[in-house]
Amino acid sequence: MDDAPSAWLGVEPPVEGASRPRGRVRAHDPAGQAAIDRAKADGSWTILDSVEALIVPDDLAAAFDTVPGSREQYESFTPGQRKQVLRWLVDAKRPATREKRITEAVRLAAEGVPANNR
Repeated sequence: MDDAPSAWLGVEPPVEGASRPRGRVRAHDPAGQAAIDRAKADGSWTILDSVEALIVPDDLAAAFDTVPGSREQYESFTPGQRKQVLRWLVDAKRPATREKRITEAVRLAAEGVPANNR
């Protein structure tokens, strides 16, 4: 099993009088704060910030430059579709996997198809 940290999308805000929902972390809970501190230390706390901001990484931008029309098609996708593509790239554990995914994402974008469209 992979022991890589999972990505965080944020923290549930405290709700007065509410019990802690299963599987959710609350910042005011000592165990929750410890989990947050670990996530900040290992980078998983902010790993999706660029995805949420729809920032195209340099390696993907360079690949778009090699296939005419791919960037324009990618930019025509909905924000949600672009986030799926970017998240797919961020989730790659090995550089070789990321390179394959970039190649696939650019090829499909040129065809007007979002990669990793689930």
